Amino acid sequence: MRGLLAALLVSVALVGVYVALGGGDYEPSAPPDACSVRAPDGENGVAGTLQRVGLNALAASACDLGVTRERLLLGLTGASEISVSDERRTQAFRAGVRGALEAEERAGRISETELGLLRGAADVLPVDAIVERLFGGGDPSG
Repeated sequence: MRGLLAALLVSVALVGVYVALGGGDYEPSAPPDACSVRAPDGENGVAGTLQRVGLNALAASACDLGVTRERLLLGLTGASEISVSDERRTQAFRAGVRGALEAEERAGRISETELGLLRGAADVLPVDAIVERLFGGGDPSG
């Protein structure tokens, strides 16, 4: 009985301290500004290139559309609606992918030939296939 009373007092004290320290006023931090965020250089190779291209394409297109990267990714996957037409969203994402690929070529991480091939693929593949390859968690080597 004494143990139960002690547990009750400790739990009431814990809740009291939590509230006194402002625990009831929690607000999540705002997502970073898509216009100022870029993926770090990170690893080289196919996996590193795909990661950078995906993150930088997402940031550039989200900036262009005036939404967060997170909202855009949810919109591209169909998990959420954003106040941009499908055509405009697709157009912005393809432009973001092209820009991210060009940045990889300027940094010397892909060749001019690879740039041409990847840019061509980004222009003709369905956006959902590109999103799945970049963010779907599949094996980037094939």
